[in-house]
Amino acid sequence: MKKVFYILLASTFLVLGIIGILIPGLPTTPFLLVSSYFAARSSPRFHNYLLSSKLVGPNLRDWQEQKGIRSHKKWEATALVVIALAILAYTSPLPSLGQGIVFLLGFVGLCVIWSLPTIS
Repeated sequence: MKKVFYILLASTFLVLGIIGILIPGLPTTPFLLVSSYFAARSSPRFHNYLLSSKLVGPNLRDWQEQKGIRSHKKWEATALVVIALAILAYTSPLPSLGQGIVFLLGFVGLCVIWSLPTIS
């Protein structure tokens, strides 16, 4: 039962991480790291799938092997969040409160990105 629960958690966090690629404010990397954590404890096959993925594998392998995120990946993530927030500010039909919430989440995402350990 625990194994099934962990696979469900790994899958849920993987989906959140993938959504985070598209939506500013959702911190992609932490969701993927948590997904990898639960996959490693429940399904070696699923965990190997994550590690070999072209999309998320390199970051997960860096974390697993070196316990950090490469600095250029942090800068790429920061640039993407800032660009997405700028586009949102310019084009969004959201009311001011909605935009404020999205910007707050984007700021939280940036704080998470830069709080993770950096590797060279």
